[in-house]
Amino acid sequence: MSGHRDAGPTVAVAGLSARWLATSAARAGWGVVALDAFGDADTRAASRAWLPIAQGLELDEAQFLSALDQAHQRHGAVAWLYGSGFENRPEWVARAAARWPLWGQDADVLRRVRDPEHFFATLRRLGLPHPATRFTPPDDPQGWIAKSATGSGGWHIREAAATDFPDDAYWQRLQPGTPGSALYLADGRRAQVVALNRLLVEPLGDWPFVYRGAIGPLHDGALEAAIQQALDALVPAFGLAGLGSLDFIATDPGFSLLEINPRPSASMALHDGWAGGLLGAHVQALQGQIMPLPPRPKGLQGERVVWTGSALTLTAAQAEGLAARGHLHDRPSAGMHFEPGQPLCSVSASGDTVDEVLQSLRRREAEVLAACGAITMHNTHEETL
Repeated sequence: MSGHRDAGPTVAVAGLSARWLATSAARAGWGVVALDAFGDADTRAASRAWLPIAQGLELDEAQFLSALDQAHQRHGAVAWLYGSGFENRPEWVARAAARWPLWGQDADVLRRVRDPEHFFATLRRLGLPHPATRFTPPDDPQGWIAKSATGSGGWHIREAAATDFPDDAYWQRLQPGTPGSALYLADGRRAQVVALNRLLVEPLGDWPFVYRGAIGPLHDGALEAAIQQALDALVPAFGLAGLGSLDFIATDPGFSLLEINPRPSASMALHDGWAGGLLGAHVQALQGQIMPLPPRPKGLQGERVVWTGSALTLTAAQAEGLAARGHLHDRPSAGMHFEPGQPLCSVSASGDTVDEVLQSLRRREAEVLAACGAITMHNTHEETL
């Protein structure tokens, strides 16, 4: 156990990557036990302890439940909350919540929100815009994409002309526009938009629509008002509470809704300037109180995941060089090995416009890969979003 001393309770935070959960929980004054797949230096620095819960990049339920038991029994955690990777695993959430107190949405909410047939039927009932969606392949696949109901991060999306689909596949007409998300706080009856973000969705290797990062807060009053109105209908319909994100395609004018992730999302790392941390506000919202929003900064912040296109084992000199970069996060440690197509770290940048921030992120990504002797992943698809 590290030498962290905290005035607040100790909590376990779990996700494929738990860095932004751990840092926000530490900002709230909590002791943190982090459970994730990477154990990067930033996550460990914010935590009393780190426990692995994955085999490679795949979360493992037995490992997760064992780590959660250790977090409570050995490290004194009084509750747990989840982030990325758990939104499509309601059975895991139910089993874990039966053993230890959960600070988050329960399994029933996850099942309703993440079931595409129920979700899009609810959007139709509420009169909310969304892409044309069907649950059998279209006769003409041109202009359609296929998704997996249990996919995330864009890795499950392919052109509808493909011939192999998972059992939980559904099809959507490709919606022109700009990918975005709304980070929100909800109390089960109403919601407050924390920030709008531009999502960086780009080709990566053989996958055409991979989540690469986010930039925000966007300053678009008309779009925010429309998204707020949509959330006003969605929150009571699904019983949404706490911190979550609503993904959409911004059109001209308007928007088209894609999905809800009813848990803290990676974009919270761009907006966690709250005195008590966004996770503190998350818990307050679960208890029925939405905290007043702090003033939003005028500029933009962005983060971008750096993926390696070649195998590498990080040397001590390379790890030290990366650690010295102030704009680098999810810092890997010396000796860590990466295969092609794995995330190496993430980079951040700030600026006055989306294009300015995006160019800085891409430049820093290239600099990190060059410093590690790695190459960028070759894309087999043209950038489409």
